[in-house]
Amino acid sequence: MDQFRQAEISPINKRSIEIDVHRTSVSLEGAFWEELKKIAAIRNVRTAELIATINPGRKHSNLSSAIRVFVLQHYREQANDDLHHATHSTTGRASWSSLTAVER
Repeated sequence: MDQFRQAEISPINKRSIEIDVHRTSVSLEGAFWEELKKIAAIRNVRTAELIATINPGRKHSNLSSAIRVFVLQHYREQANDDLHHATHSTTGRASWSSLTAVER
């Protein structure tokens, strides 16, 4: 099964966490929980600690939505960094031949 099909059928998992001595529950698709755990591991923090850093700056009234946006933003930034490194020559300028037709 490809990753897009798997994401379509990813069940919602509800977890109870503590943020600043308050207990709350967060409902996310399994794929988002997995990626959130990976990001936490990269940052060497527990998942609950990472969620606590997302909570105060959220622009969404729903914490689950704020977490999804956070995960998406993490991978967008990673993709942009990868693209930047892949498309710039040693002179620091974009190499036209390295861009795909869509990027041109």
